[in-house]
Amino acid sequence: MNLRRVTLGAAGGTPGARVRVTGVGFTPGAAVTVEGRAAAAPTADRAQVTADARGAVAVELPVTDRATTGVLAYEGPAWSPPRGSAPAPYAVSAPDPGALTLTQAGAAVTLGAVAYGGGGAAPGRIGTVTVKDTRIGGGRWKLTATLTGFTGRDAAGAAGALASWTPSCRGGCTPGPAGPAGPEGAVLATGGAGTVTVDAALSLTLPPYTPPGAYRAVLTLTLRPL
Repeated sequence: MNLRRVTLGAAGGTPGARVRVTGVGFTPGAAVTVEGRAAAAPTADRAQVTADARGAVAVELPVTDRATTGVLAYEGPAWSPPRGSAPAPYAVSAPDPGALTLTQAGAAVTLGAVAYGGGGAAPGRIGTVTVKDTRIGGGRWKLTATLTGFTGRDAAGAAGALASWTPSCRGGCTPGPAGPAGPEGAVLATGGAGTVTVDAALSLTLPPYTPPGAYRAVLTLTLRPL
């Protein structure tokens, strides 16, 4: 009677994962081949182990062949029903492709007040942006921003207003150049794999005698893979 059988430490994993294979019922001291299978055909996943004095085997098998659907073990040059175990099922799953994501600490940006008559700069800062890139295989990304014109409560624009920013970032990234901020768009940062934070000091310069009131604009951030 063939008492050979194997048990797997996991029912599946991503390509390259190592599964612990334990077996019993083998001939003590025999050379045992642990092998991946796709139906009746062997796959590229294979390991050699020697049965101990009780006929038991234990080995970690790297499963890299995506065709593998089971794992078995046998004595001799090839699997045969009298000298091999039945296959234990194993599923190779697709690896997580990762993602490129953006989050921001608060969507609103509040600029300082400017005294009426003299004009001047209204300073502020965008909410800190966190870019996380976990994509497999790496790659680069670019974070850009556009800013609409400023309008007041009566939809009138702040004539002659000039917005500018100075980007900065921490982590594996490069800040974009300081300069005008407007509808044509500007680069805030570029980077690659990992997690980085991006900031920008924002300034709105108003000409003298700009009509008093609250003015608003829309800042749009766009994160694109390169």
